[in-house]
Amino acid sequence: STPAEFTRLLASLHSYPLLAFDYETVPLRCIAGIALANEQHAWYVQGAALAALPAWGEFLQTYKGELIAHNAKYELLVTWEALGILPTSLALHDTMVMHWILTSTPGVNDLKSMAKKILARSVLSYNEVVPPGATVLDIPVELAARYAASGYARNTYDLFVWLRDRLYEEALWDVYDLIDRPVIPVLVEMEQAGLVIDRDELLKLIIEYVAQREDYAQGLRVLGYIGAPSSGDQLAAWLYDDLGLPITRLTKSGSRGAVDQK
Repeated sequence: STPAEFTRLLASLHSYPLLAFDYETVPLRCIAGIALANEQHAWYVQGAALAALPAWGEFLQTYKGELIAHNAKYELLVTWEALGILPTSLALHDTMVMHWILTSTPGVNDLKSMAKKILARSVLSYNEVVPPGATVLDIPVELAARYAASGYARNTYDLFVWLRDRLYEEALWDVYDLIDRPVIPVLVEMEQAGLVIDRDELLKLIIEYVAQREDYAQGLRVLGYIGAPSSGDQLAAWLYDDLGLPITRLTKSGSRGAVDQK
């Protein structure tokens, strides 16, 4: 509740090997609260204690353990804007990316869905705790702490442990740690810098690729496929169940629920 208490907390966290964190922000991505969690405890920092934000910035740059976030791009962007710390100078784990690598399924990588499926926990969503038109600063701090610390930070930590073990079991840890994870901060800086786009050339490519997509879809319809061409599950069911093609390789989950890319 005070800058001194926040600073002391940060000093004590250096002894832990893993730390999850999540920002609560208000418009213009201003930090309104910081949720933290390690193996044993969760904390929520708000109000006057945030005067010690420079100490938080120093902690991020000197912490020797592993930092964890869910959708780490956002935490990196907020850190950059609030504290001037370049995303590429921090190495964050991202439970959203880890889950994506394991499932390759869109729409199920939000923390609430993951916590329910993997941890069998119900997580409050932002809209459930913050009324329309309000911000996290307009609700009781106890509710904000329950939502942010006991909810997001706590579950982000526990999901990381579970996902890390699954990635090792599936021999996918290096794919995440050496390929996907290092790209996360690079993408943040690229998105903020922007890219020069030749709009005329882009429009030509869009027309070309849309035509190719329609040709592929028409080819599938001619062969008798009536599902959505973009649905791996529907396409797999048609190939393996309806047409009876042999299953040459299982997906990572042990089912044939996606088309074999080979």
